[in-house]
Amino acid sequence: MKKIKKLLEEEITPILCIGEVENNSIEEALQYINNQLIENLIGIKEEERKNIIIAYEPLWAIGGSITDYIPRIEKIIKEIKEKYQSNRLVYGGGINKESIKLLKNNQYLSGYLLGNISLDINKIEQTLSELL
Repeated sequence: MKKIKKLLEEEITPILCIGEVENNSIEEALQYINNQLIENLIGIKEEERKNIIIAYEPLWAIGGSITDYIPRIEKIIKEIKEKYQSNRLVYGGGINKESIKLLKNNQYLSGYLLGNISLDINKIEQTLSELL
């Protein structure tokens, strides 16, 4: 919370990364995520909160395929966005061309948080050229 407040004071857009470590039930995941959001946003005024980007980044999805988990991921994304409507929401759980294709039509997402793919401009260009 202190880091987020400091970034907001300096007019820097914070990206708050949240997500569950294990692939538990959706209910457990939502509770865990809700606790993270409450803990990190407590004491931040509503007018300031809208300047924070929320990144849903389930650690269990990084480095693997999310094909079988799209309904779960989309439900969690929807729940987050419904509670934090004024925030931009991005997805960051193992971003690659497959995950972008699977989530590109999600109405609740504002974009993606690039991890390893961002280290190689050729991978970014290749992925974008295949998607466009």
